Amino acid sequence: MTKHSAIFRWLSGIYFALLALHIAARMEWLPASVASASKPMLMPILIVLVLLHMRNNARKQAFIVAALFCSWLGDILLMFSGEGFFISGLVSFLVAHILYIIFYASIIREHTINNKKVALLYLLPAWLYGVLLMIILAPALGGMLLPVMVYAMAICTMLSFAIILYVQQKNIAAGLLLAGSILFVLSDSLLAFNKFYYAWSLADAMVMITYGMAQWLIVKGALRLEPRDRMASNHNPA
Repeated sequence: MTKHSAIFRWLSGIYFALLALHIAARMEWLPASVASASKPMLMPILIVLVLLHMRNNARKQAFIVAALFCSWLGDILLMFSGEGFFISGLVSFLVAHILYIIFYASIIREHTINNKKVALLYLLPAWLYGVLLMIILAPALGGMLLPVMVYAMAICTMLSFAIILYVQQKNIAAGLLLAGSILFVLSDSLLAFNKFYYAWSLADAMVMITYGMAQWLIVKGALRLEPRDRMASNHNPA
């Protein structure tokens, strides 16, 4: 095992240990203070992973780090109650999704899509899902209708770009990015359903499981995209 792959696995292990502690606290198996202490530590670990292992393209690295920072800020804001904190957290994650869209678009532009018409067909599932989500949630949103609609458009666009990227490249890196994007959309959907439509006891845990996995998969996929990075060579982490 190389030094770089060892660091990746060590930091990933810490990340998933903290995520497990946070989920256990959310399920009331551990004190609530554990949830409050563990959540703000998750995104910084992923930021360190990106800074250590994605050095060949400063611009792409900046997009990922900025998206993770905005996600960290959103995590902090959503820990507090009140509509103001919720809207601020929503805006933070909205910016994070926009940064991921820009990151995906920058990769897509580097390659040629053989059949653009066929590629566009793959966008339908994401947008149909977004329309269905808004149809279900709209009656319960009230004054939050416009902010949630804008956010839904952002996550569907992010997923659409991940789909195009996978259709274009069909490699492990693109597959990881697509899987992470799907889980991110699922996490946001669960959060919205729990807050606006129907509250259920396991929602918080499910939101964090899907969110935590989504962010890690996106980071892992981003690192694998670097063709000259040591993490994308024979020393790639498992």
